[in-house]
Amino acid sequence: MRACSWSRCCVRPPTSSIAKVSTLSEELEDSFPSEEEDLFAQDALIIGSFEAAFFSPNHQVAIGEYANRKGGTLLMLGGCNGLGAGGWQHSETVDVLPARLAAAEASFFGERVKAELSPQGRDSLVCRLASDPTRNNELWEELPELADSQILGALKPAAVMLSSVRFGRDSLPLLVRQKYGHARAVIFATGGSWRWRMRLPSDDQRHDANWRQLLRSLVAGSQGTVRLTSNRSNYADESRVQLRADVLVCRPINMFT
Repeated sequence: MRACSWSRCCVRPPTSSIAKVSTLSEELEDSFPSEEEDLFAQDALIIGSFEAAFFSPNHQVAIGEYANRKGGTLLMLGGCNGLGAGGWQHSETVDVLPARLAAAEASFFGERVKAELSPQGRDSLVCRLASDPTRNNELWEELPELADSQILGALKPAAVMLSSVRFGRDSLPLLVRQKYGHARAVIFATGGSWRWRMRLPSDDQRHDANWRQLLRSLVAGSQGTVRLTSNRSNYADESRVQLRADVLVCRPINMFT
């Protein structure tokens, strides 16, 4: 699978037991793609702790087009320069995200907090560390504390919260996702999941398993530049079947206004 990632923090988990992700090709390593064709070739975009201003308005529109037209998956990570702290609430990409973003000055905090599964997270393969539900919940409860988190605004109507962190009396969303047309958007509201790897025994695979399943969920069902659909999901013995082909016409990204 192919995934673009831009981050100053560790957004790529250890490669030993992680499903392979081919990251940016050489021509894209140092800059954002200049052509939609290069951007749309990616199965997922991962944006870490970067301020929105790092990306030009055209780039931000292109990210939205990647989600809206291509049906790609966008994962945004928290961090001291991510999400609301990075000004993404004023970006061209904000409509795609599964939550509204808090104001920059109130967004990022560095308190130690514990992750916990929501009822939806307990049923989700993304958060499955053990097949037995009781044991799975125990494995999550045993994870070390995170040391940074992002305060999000209200979740959007289609959003599903899979995990949260407890901060005082409040339960704050940690992993949130939603369908957005043909696309999927995910927020992982921390830049510090590496603490799970660093503070667990060397042979403990929970950090790796969490990232492996999250990455797989990002690219599952990834759309190409040609999308073929039918008007029904089931057919009887019929002589005619109606199909629709949608072909993405790629443009130079600097054409966006």
